[in-house]
Amino acid sequence: ASGAVRRAFKGFQQPMGVVAGEDGAIHVVDFATGELLHLSADDDARRVVASGLAGPVGLAQDARGRLLVSEAASGRLLRIDPTSGAREVLASGLA
Repeated sequence: ASGAVRRAFKGFQQPMGVVAGEDGAIHVVDFATGELLHLSADDDARRVVASGLAGPVGLAQDARGRLLVSEAASGRLLRIDPTSGAREVLASGLA
């Protein structure tokens, strides 16, 4: 690897978590907007996977490619499907 940055994405207010997918796409949670975003590896396309998140501060990916988001304002841990945006509450009362 050369260490060179291939592309820069702009327009985030408070990005708090980043996960790189196997396909080269990047997922980012933005605390200020309450969004989980999918950033395409092929172009500058950006897609909102989920919105209305309550202060997302953490992001991880499980073995099946689903995204785990921690919400600071609600004290919840969510599992979100990166394709459909379907949410499942894994834990609550964590605040």
